[in-house]
Amino acid sequence: MGWNAWPSFAINGADSDDLVRRTADGMVANGLLAAGYQYVGLDDKWMSGRDANGNLVANAVKYPYGIPALAAYVHSKGLKFGIYAEGGSPGCGGSVGSYGHEQQDAALFVSWGVDLVKWDVSCSMMISPQDSARLVATVLNPAGVVLTTGTGDYDSAYWFAGVGAQSARIGPDMIFGAGINTWDHMSSAFTSESLISQYGGPNHWLDLDCMMVGEGGLTDTEARTNMSLWAIQAAPLLLGLDVRTGAPSAATLAILTNSDVIAVDQDRLGITGVKVSSAACGSSTCEVWAKPLDGGACALALFNRDTASHDITASFSSVAAAFPACGSGPYTTTRDLWTHAGLGTLATSYTATAVPGHGVAMIRVAP
Repeated sequence: MGWNAWPSFAINGADSDDLVRRTADGMVANGLLAAGYQYVGLDDKWMSGRDANGNLVANAVKYPYGIPALAAYVHSKGLKFGIYAEGGSPGCGGSVGSYGHEQQDAALFVSWGVDLVKWDVSCSMMISPQDSARLVATVLNPAGVVLTTGTGDYDSAYWFAGVGAQSARIGPDMIFGAGINTWDHMSSAFTSESLISQYGGPNHWLDLDCMMVGEGGLTDTEARTNMSLWAIQAAPLLLGLDVRTGAPSAATLAILTNSDVIAVDQDRLGITGVKVSSAACGSSTCEVWAKPLDGGACALALFNRDTASHDITASFSSVAAAFPACGSGPYTTTRDLWTHAGLGTLATSYTATAVPGHGVAMIRVAP
């Protein structure tokens, strides 16, 4: 759980030392750190070149005090610090790549006090993505630094854990801006995860990239859906919006700090949820996704892809067919995770009425 500079700032070169410091301040002041969001990460374009010894050098205009000083400031706020590097040559945005310097750059990051490295292996690769990530992992793993890597497609799910990475990007960048249909971009990234769900789990997380909550044109209804889907998937909850003090709305902060939904994402079993049923709804589909939780409970997300409202029914037998540990009911302990209300005893199914277009109902059930 954390924040990354790319979607709102680094993509346009608007990242800076001041931005990151004020972001760290905002995460504390807005209650995001208390809710569990602990990483603050730089992304591409922070570097300007290499020195005479071949070490990466930060852009002196944007980061005049250097990266170690920035990492120390982030740490002083009780947060963890992340950084970005590219395994190719050059990087995706034409920036300094790390090919031929993989272990040197990893060791430099460790010396700077970095807690997480986002190692991009999707552009201009001179060696295989696996070999590039493996070289970095040999330095980062002994130092206890988290390594997230991947090519931005499902293939990453098959190999990332085997090279020592703890997380893999399995989908495209979640970016905002002109010409992008935010809803289509976000929801299309959440289509076939059931095909690779067995590759996700504790210490090998399937990363769907930053949530688009609070940015990019999502309504509050769509934002709740975004967070619900990421949570049912056990995906890292990464923010891309401006979280500096005064920037997020109260509604956005309420979505991002919903402890019931966060608990589903952060459940200690770390099981990746799957789609257990789907039915036609208007011109699209209504789907039920399920995820077993610690202690014999189960989380369900009833997801309406259509633009109109629909009733959506979750049959507990279909949940049990995918996850026998969830059982097929009756459930006597039940909770709506967005309204925080109890739902009474549920015998064989649950129907969420009038789920709004692009909306979701999310519940937790237990015997």
